[in-house]
Amino acid sequence: GSRDGTLKRWALAEDGATCCATFESHIDWVNDTVLTGNNTLVSCSSDTTVKVWNGLSEGSCTRTLGQHSD
Repeated sequence: GSRDGTLKRWALAEDGATCCATFESHIDWVNDTVLTGNNTLVSCSSDTTVKVWNGLSEGSCTRTLGQHSD
């Protein structure tokens, strides 16, 4: 997660890493992320939203959950 509101998925290899997907939907800093279940990515942001993503997609937000206060 980043200050610009994006999340990046990286492919790791012996000789380095390559960004293979950018997840864009938050409009403020991404504060935390967790990978759960079958490649479901959950993120929370300073924009007061919690987003659910298909972690294997090219950046598909599947759900925006209710707002949090901080």
